[in-house]
Order: sequence, then C-alpha cells, then structure tokens
Amino acid sequence: MFKYLLLKEFQLVGRAKNGLLSLVSLLMAFLFIFHYSLEHSGKLDVNSIVGLKWAGIFLLAFILISQVTYEERESGAYRITRLYIPSHLEFLAKSFVLFVLLFIVEIFLLFLLFLFFEKFHFVPGELLGQFLYFIPGTLSLSFLGVTLSQMSFATRLKEVVLPILLIPLSIPVLIAGMEAERRYFSKGEVSFSSLVVLFAFSVLYLSLGLLLREVGDE
Repeated sequence: MFKYLLLKEFQLVGRAKNGLLSLVSLLMAFLFIFHYSLEHSGKLDVNSIVGLKWAGIFLLAFILISQVTYEERESGAYRITRLYIPSHLEFLAKSFVLFVLLFIVEIFLLFLLFLFFEKFHFVPGELLGQFLYFIPGTLSLSFLGVTLSQMSFATRLKEVVLPILLIPLSIPVLIAGMEAERRYFSKGEVSFSSLVVLFAFSVLYLSLGLLLREVGDE
C-alpha cells in the first residue's frame, strides 16, 4: 500500500510541474541577485555562502510545502484519502516525497552556488560537510511542513497560517544546521552534538505529525 501512496504523491507533484519550473526560475533569480550585488564587488567567503545556502533551503522548503499539498487540497481528494488510508501511512508518504523533492532541488542549488560563487568548491571534503547537515535538516523540514500543511486545512486562512507556524518552528533547524556547517568549514571538525540536535528535531516533528494525525482521526 505504501508503494501506491508514494506513486500517488509523485503523480500529484507531476501535475504541479509548472510550479516546480517556476521554483527553479525563482531560485536562479535569487542567487543571481546575490551574485551581482555581493560577489561582483567582493568575493564572498565560505561562511557567507553557507548562510546563503541555508536561506535558499528555507525558501525552497516554504514554496515546495505549499506546492506539494496544493493539488490535493484544491480538489478535496485528501478527505477521501483519509477515509480509506491509515493516516500515519499518508503522512509518511507525503513526508518522504517532499524530502526527495527538496533533496533533488538542493543538489541543483549546490550546483548553482558552484557556478555563481568562486570560493564554493566541489571537492569531496566540502561535499561531505554539505550533505552531513542538510540531510537531517531537510528531513526535519519535510516532517514539519507536512504536519503544518495538514493543520492549515482546517482554517480558511491557509496561506496565512502556514507561514506563521512554519517560520518560527523551522528557524531552530536552520540555525543549528548553519552553525554546524560553518564550524565544519572553519575548523574542519564534525559537530556530533549538532547532528544529534538535527536528528532530534526530525524525531520531534515526526512524532508531532503522527500524533496530530491520530488525534484528528478520533
């Protein structure tokens, strides 16, 4: 059953391909503006580029979370799905698909950073630092995004409620990942405490999402 749920979620994403193309265009414009305004006058250091990368991850997550749930929300299909599909399976399927999409677009983000900023390099050591922290960070944002998008279904002000809840709850994840990655590039050491914090956020938001689904079904 889980396989068919994943297939259904990917098909919904396929229906929103125009929105994904717009997202890629927005991402390229976002980086070009920073390249022209900052890199053009002076080469950005790695710490600044790391901050820019995590800002881009937040922007991607915010838009993709809305995009992934838009088609199903507008058609009302999610109400039918919840009648026949266990809520925890639906939650896990949506979170996994959102994580895969974010991961793919973030790979594209890394490639754009390499093109736009001279001090950003594709070397094995630096790539380890890139993936080491943004994988658990992306996982946390995926669980959180699906949880909040489902909560916003019950309100009329969906477009207002989602950012109001998402921004403060995602900031701790972004700060933890950003600071850990900066320490990795400046000192060359892996912060295991930061990894524990990021995975703890993943477990917290996963548990919160499953709990709210179970409560909503009662």
